[in-house]
Parts: sequence; C-alpha cells; structure tokens
Amino acid sequence: MKQIKTPALVGFLFLLVSITMYIVGGTDLAKSDQSGFVTVNFGLTGIYWTIYMISGRDSDQKSLIQNILIALFFFSAHTFNRELIVFDHCTPWFMALQFLGVAALLLDFFADRFPNWLKWAQFITLSLALLCWLYMTVYVTPLYLIGLIGIVALGLGLHIFVPILLFIRTLFILKNRFNEKQYQVVLWSISSTVVLLCVLFVIQWNLLSQSIGRTVREARAYAKDGVPAWISVVKDYRDEWLFSDFVKMDIEYQVSKNSFSLWGEPRFNDQIVKLHNPLIMIASLFSTDPLLESDKIHILKAIYGYDGVQELRLWSGKDLYTEAVTTSIQLWPNNGIQYTEHTFQVTNGSEERWQGQNEAIYIFQLPSGGTVTSLSLWVNGKEEKGVLTTKSKAAEAYKNIVGVQGRDPSWVEWREGNKVAVRVFPVNNKESRVFKIGITAPMKKEAMRWSYLPSTWEGPVKKSTRYQTRVLFAQDPVNVHVAHASMVAKNQYEVDELPSSNITIEMDAPEKLQAEFAYDKHRYVLSNYLPSRMSFDPQDIYLDINASWTNQEISAMKTLFANKSIYVYQKEMVKWEPRNGDKVLNQLRQQTISCFPFFLIKDREHSLLVTKPALANIAIEDLEESDYAIKLKADRSNGQPVRCFLLNAQSSGYYKTLIDSRYLIPEIGNTDDLKELIVQKQFAVSEESDQKIVIPELGVQIQEDSLPVQHAATDHIYRLFQYNQILRSAATDSTAIVRAEKANLVSPVSSLIVLESAQDYKDQGIDTDQKGLGNAGIQSKGAAPEPEEWLLIILFCGTLVYWYFRKKKQITTA
Repeated sequence: MKQIKTPALVGFLFLLVSITMYIVGGTDLAKSDQSGFVTVNFGLTGIYWTIYMISGRDSDQKSLIQNILIALFFFSAHTFNRELIVFDHCTPWFMALQFLGVAALLLDFFADRFPNWLKWAQFITLSLALLCWLYMTVYVTPLYLIGLIGIVALGLGLHIFVPILLFIRTLFILKNRFNEKQYQVVLWSISSTVVLLCVLFVIQWNLLSQSIGRTVREARAYAKDGVPAWISVVKDYRDEWLFSDFVKMDIEYQVSKNSFSLWGEPRFNDQIVKLHNPLIMIASLFSTDPLLESDKIHILKAIYGYDGVQELRLWSGKDLYTEAVTTSIQLWPNNGIQYTEHTFQVTNGSEERWQGQNEAIYIFQLPSGGTVTSLSLWVNGKEEKGVLTTKSKAAEAYKNIVGVQGRDPSWVEWREGNKVAVRVFPVNNKESRVFKIGITAPMKKEAMRWSYLPSTWEGPVKKSTRYQTRVLFAQDPVNVHVAHASMVAKNQYEVDELPSSNITIEMDAPEKLQAEFAYDKHRYVLSNYLPSRMSFDPQDIYLDINASWTNQEISAMKTLFANKSIYVYQKEMVKWEPRNGDKVLNQLRQQTISCFPFFLIKDREHSLLVTKPALANIAIEDLEESDYAIKLKADRSNGQPVRCFLLNAQSSGYYKTLIDSRYLIPEIGNTDDLKELIVQKQFAVSEESDQKIVIPELGVQIQEDSLPVQHAATDHIYRLFQYNQILRSAATDSTAIVRAEKANLVSPVSSLIVLESAQDYKDQGIDTDQKGLGNAGIQSKGAAPEPEEWLLIILFCGTLVYWYFRKKKQITTA
C-alpha cells in the first residue's frame, strides 16, 4: 500500500470537511443561507491551491494532489450552485454518476494494486463520467466569459471551469492508464452505446410530442362536450412510459428555452427548484411543447395528486417553516357541533437581508360539511380580526397590497373539494408571523357515538414544529374518550406534541338530536335526518364508464338494464347496442379520467346516471373558461338535478362539488344495492328548500322557521345552515353573499381578509361595518346557557332582588 504524504493527507482532510459542508448545506439545518458553506468550501479550495503551488507541484504524489484539488473545486462548485443556480438540482442518477466519477479519480492513485475486476469497474466509471463531463462542459460554454470576469472579481468564476477540468483530467487518465487496445475498444463501445440511447430517447420524446400535439388539435376541433384538450391527453397517454416526465417538463424538469442555447439564465436561489435531467434537456432542444403550463398543472393534479402545485405566488416562500401550531377544540355533545381554532406561528429562517419578504400559503382540508368562520392576523403584536367581503374583492385587495405595496394582509379563499387556502404576508427574514383560522363543522355520528372530524393542512413544515391542543366541552359529555390527552379541569383536556389531526375524540350521542338557535327573527333547528325515497322507474340509463369499472360491474349493468335504453359517451352520446357495444365499452374502460357531459341528459325525470369515480381526479375549477364549464354552469342554474348512483365509492373531488351544490342527487352502494332500488322502483329524493338543508353523510338536517326558541344552543347551527344554503344555490341565488355576511363564513362567493389599516379597507372598497354574527370564537356569544344554567341565573338574580328590597324595608322602618 502506497504511503500518503502530508500534502495529500491535508487534502483528504479538507475534502472530508468540504463534503460535510456540502451535505449539511442541503439539509434543514442550513435553512436557506448558503453563504457560510460557500465561503468555507471555496476557502478550503483556495488554501489547498496555495499548498499545491508551494509544495505539491514537485511532489512524487503530484497526480493525487491534483485530483484532490479538482475534487475540492467540484464540491465547492456544487455548494455555490445552491446560491447562484446554473444547474438546477440534478436527478439522482446524474448526481450519482458525478460522485462516482470524482471517486474514481481519487482512487486512481491506488489503481496499481487493484484486482482486475476493480480496474474494469474504475475504467467503466471513468468512461461514463467522461461523457458526463463533456455534456456539462458544453452546457456551460456560454458562461465562460462571465466566469473569466468572475475570476478577476472574486475568484468565484473558477467554478464555471470545473466541468472542463474534470473532462481533461479524466481523459488524461483514460489515455495514459488504459491505453491497451481492449480498453480502447470498450471505451468506444460505451460511448457509441450512450450516444445511441440518447438519440433513441430524443426520437421517442419527439414522437410523443407530435402525437400529443395532434391529440390536442383534434380535441379542440372535434369534441362536442367542450372539455379542455388536456382531458383528452390524459385519456390517451396516461400509461405512456415517458408521459409523466413529458408533462413535468419545465415544471419539475429544467428544459432548453430556445434552439440557440441549452442553458437558462443563471439566477439566485428561488422558490421553484427544478431538476436537471440531461436526457430531457437534450430532447427538449429538438422538440416542441404542445401543452400549456396550465394544462400540465391540471394533468399533474388529476393523475398524480399534485395539490397546490405551482400555487400562484406574488412572493417567494422558500425560507419559511411552521414553528408552532396551537389548536383549541370546542365541542357541543348535545348538538353534534364542533368548532376548531388553529393558531399558526410561521417563521422565516433566512439570515440573508437581501432575500427580504416571504409569502406563506397554507392549504386546509376541511371536515365534511365544514366551513371557515373566523380569521385573525397579528399586526404589530395585536390581533386583527378578519373582515368578510366578496371573493373577487378580497382577491383583488390582496394582489394590490401584496404585489404592489408590499404590506400586511391575510386572506382565506374557498376551494373546491372542501378546501381553503390561507395566505399571510409578509414574513420577514429572522421573524415570525401569527395567524388564526376557525372552522365550524358537524361531528360524525356512528353507532350512537359522536366522533370529532379533524382538519388537515399542507404548508411550510419543519420536523421540529411544536404542537399543543386544548379540548373543551361546552356541554357535559357522556362516556367521553380523548386519546393521548390529560384532563386538566372539568370538561377540559390537553394534548402536547401531537397534531390535532392525530387526536381521536369520541362520546355518546343523544338518541334524539334537537338544538336551536335564534337569529334575525327566525329559529334554526338542528335534528336527526332519516332519508326518504320516492317512486322512480328510470327508462334511460347513462353509464359513465372508465378504467375504475370492473368486468363484473359492467356485466351487471347489461343484465339489470337489458330492457332499458343505455347510453354512453364517446366524443358524442351514443346508444349502446349489444351487437357492437362491447367494443365501445372496452374502449371506454381504457379511460383513466372522466368528464361526463351531464348537460346532455335531457329527460331528467326518467333518467339515471350510473358512475364510478375515475382513477384520475379533477376539480370543476380545473375546467374553468372551457365550453364544458360554461355549459355545465348554465345547466346547474336551471334547477333540474341529475339522479346518479355512485358505485362502491364515496364522492370526492369533481363529484363531491356537484353533490354539495345539489346538482346531483346521489345514492351510494354496490351493484346489489342498485338492483334493489331498480326492482323496488325507488330512489333518493331531495327534501331541501330555502328553509331546510340536509347533510346526509352526517345524518343531520337544519330547518328554518319563525317559532320561538325553547332551548338556545350555539350560533354555529346558523352558520352551517347558511353555508349549505350557499352551496345549494350559489349558482342561482343573488343573495348568497348576504347569507355569507350574516353568518360570517368563507364560501364560493365570500372570503375573509385582514388588512393593515382602516384606510386600506377604504382604499379597496371593503366595508368594515359587519352586520352579521362576526368572527366565531371559543366560548362565542352564540353559546347560550343551558336550561339548568338559566335556572341558576334566575335564582341568583331573584336572591339579589330579595335582599335589595329587604334591606330597603329595614332602612325605611328605621
């Protein structure tokens, strides 16, 4: 074994420190500040350069010292690349190849003692790495002039020459150490194979691009349902082996911007980090992109569940993390109502002054039937309550103030699928902001037990986030169970270091549910709901068939509806015929996404739609501004709902929105359940009106009347009533915003917003004179005393009156 001398030993020590700095710089411990890591790694490289110039040039281990110096430059360049991005984050295989190439260089000093198989392993690694360094050398060629200027300025410009240094050094070793003919043959074979594979990849990529472009053009020209072209792309190409990467082009993957330059402009670290894949980069240079960025985002959300991908931002949010979440839960066991307040502390971990302000965005998944009824933002240490206004006015105010003026607002916006988005601005570097959101919802009832329904959230997260949860019962619970909690007082529990979404809360439910609340001369009564059915014998059956259907389900449809007219949609509505219907059904079963044209169902009184949610999920908002969305909106406003049967699946996404808006009247079950309904000629009937709403999945209903209140309960009953009325009739009811203002809730037509000053509200045309219930809260005004509490209050007041008159009488007598 060769003895390593002092200069080389020092180099390996420096290299160990440099690798450590590179690894730590890529973890949460580094937050977003890379300047210290860049300084250390570049400093070590500069010091070792000096050592090489003084004592290494004449050393008998000169080759090893040179390789160590190049390796130090390599890790310094990758560290600096996090601050000033030339290469976006490399794909794992590309990064691994670079690391192996550098390792093979460092091990070359010991290669004389390698067994034959290890020599071949080193040779193959160096051969592949040579092509890698060649690609990177060509990629950064346009930056060499900038690099030369950078050398004169700070010396940092040397980093741009690292690929060509590695290429020259690797080529030198391959030429001098592996000069036998067998090695040369293998080198050319490896090079030819890699180039051939790249060419085949480019050809396949280009063919896919042309094919998708043809599909897009045909969909826009011939489709009669008006759905966006990207729907057709998902139907036809979802299972293509390159489709996922193709859709992520220029969203997750860095691509060539034009035919004259492979590289994009170098930039400082920003919010959206893309991956650098050489194959995709080269392929994008020789092909066109037929998909709009918005189409790609819709496809990614539909197929891969990218929720909030490319969320519209006015400012970066890359430096943020959630430092603490405090949750307060208030429950009404006698009424089946829950109210949850989440208080978030979001912190900007950046220590760089120039990086400035960040924008925090949180996405909340609300419990079924739930809505946001309060919002607060702490401004200058003081809690400022949210003001309710129209959704469009809140959006415009937020964009004006954040995008132009750069001052304090917070805004909560309703989203489809029972979601809301909360935005907070600004979160300055090394500072924190605090906001609070309140969510009203009914509890879930199963087997005479109430279950708390938690909300979940996505946003700036850090593993060290602190959680604290407080549970309060506004009424005495029976057989209560609060998991992982400690009881701190009567009807009060606390849970530490556990997100509220992981807490289970259960209690007995009363057999008869009866809760009332009075507001604006009306009474609102929450009670149990028992579904009723009407006589229904459909003659026209519409099948929304897609890849989630099974052979057994399709066979059951053929048998069950053999004597009825069956229709399917394949670019147009067609009647299914046994002689050629199987071919059509098999084609439809290839579709992984479904966007059924409900508006083509004419005779609603005698028609039934049978469907099953597709593998790919879409939202109505993904279809905005398309002809399909326009036709669907017009059909939803005509007041004629569609009866549908959902096979073996709870409604979600697309169907959930249509059911919540009461456009679809659903029944849910399997093929046997459907058969029973058809044989008995019965189907669910909508019992809702302007005076009554139903939340069937939770088994509750709320009715409005003018009778006096017997036992006043929480005002959350009124809020839930108005929220569901808005969902039911938002498309046709011009008074929806009035309902939202009275109940102070976030809905398809309304938002809550916090601005910095009264003048800001005035400038944006937002009325701060709120005429409704206002923001909800723990122990809010709507939590009226229970009957036994009223009795105690009356007795106390009576005692005071008695002692007052008794005292007065004693004074008069005296």
